[in-house]
Amino acid sequence: MAKTAIYIASTGKNVGKTSLSIGLIGYLREQGYKVAFMKPMGQRYKTIDGKKISEDVLLISQTFNLDFDLSLMSPFIVERGITKKFITGELESPLPEIKKAFLELWKDSDVVVIEGTGHTGVGSIFGLPNSRIARELNARVLFIVEGGIGSTIDSFNLNRALFEREGVKISGVFVNKVKEAKLDSTVKILRNYFKKEKIRFCGAFPYRPILSMPSIQLLKDEIGAEFLRGAEFAERKMGEVIIGLNEAHIFIEELTNHQDDVFIVTSGDRSDILLALLALLERDRLNPTGILLTGNRPPSSILDFFQDKDLPILHVEENIFKISSLILNMSVKIDPFEKEKIKTLIEMFEEYADKKRIHAILRAGTPEVKEPFMEKVKRFIKSLPFFR
Repeated sequence: MAKTAIYIASTGKNVGKTSLSIGLIGYLREQGYKVAFMKPMGQRYKTIDGKKISEDVLLISQTFNLDFDLSLMSPFIVERGITKKFITGELESPLPEIKKAFLELWKDSDVVVIEGTGHTGVGSIFGLPNSRIARELNARVLFIVEGGIGSTIDSFNLNRALFEREGVKISGVFVNKVKEAKLDSTVKILRNYFKKEKIRFCGAFPYRPILSMPSIQLLKDEIGAEFLRGAEFAERKMGEVIIGLNEAHIFIEELTNHQDDVFIVTSGDRSDILLALLALLERDRLNPTGILLTGNRPPSSILDFFQDKDLPILHVEENIFKISSLILNMSVKIDPFEKEKIKTLIEMFEEYADKKRIHAILRAGTPEVKEPFMEKVKRFIKSLPFFR
């Protein structure tokens, strides 16, 4: 069996790299491959046992119970101030550490799935755009772009040029978030286009609203809120956000046009709105996904009325205007506990990906990456007793 490194690249952030990684890894594991995962350059991270680990690495590792060292899967984090240190010469290139981590994962796996960061040029400040890392790791590149035709092709070619400048060929392309009604026609046109370009068209995934809905837990983490009650509903999807700023009767009129799957944001001192919401709940005229209260905490006498409701209620100290802006601009990421989303991604890959083309990439394999001679020398010197 040929070993393969697959680099997941895209035209920008939130296009679907992590979604494709989940679908691909799920499929490969079902086929019996031992799969490792790597995020060479992470941006969002959590500190685990004193080490900064990419959130995407934590997601993939927990989802598939991968038995690899997290620090190998996440060798470099772009934290605040690190670019300045690199420019001023306080920090050396992270490439040797990335290569070293990759080689450790490589020797213990059949396939290493490497997830890029942002668009192709991200990382250029370190001399390591996605295209360069893919070249250094001899990886086969799978590209994912957002649905459409003209804009899809334009954005793909803009990013493709950076890979070609590094001498890296795109092995396959996926299109994500295609409108369901246009899926067949979009696939037909794009398949013909990429055939002319001699690039494998590996499939198109339809837009699924569930994948774009943040969970209440994600909201809590993003804005630093706390549960006042209903923490057991953290996995629930938020749905449409309705902000309560008007007088209670005007706000209630607005709510009657929605009823279900709405997430309500209002100030904690708006007892009039809270009591009006309670009246709607008692009459089964409203089924919200949750309530976020901003600013002042509501009186416990008001909260007690919601005691028997299957409803998460959260509180954050920031004012409603700042919180509303944060919510509207929030990036929707996948959390490990969102089993429904993860299951959907794996099922979508199974249904819409062209597996024959994936297996053609796997059969081609990947040339082995050699550790640079000077890095071997440095590692040997550091291993000597008087350097320990």
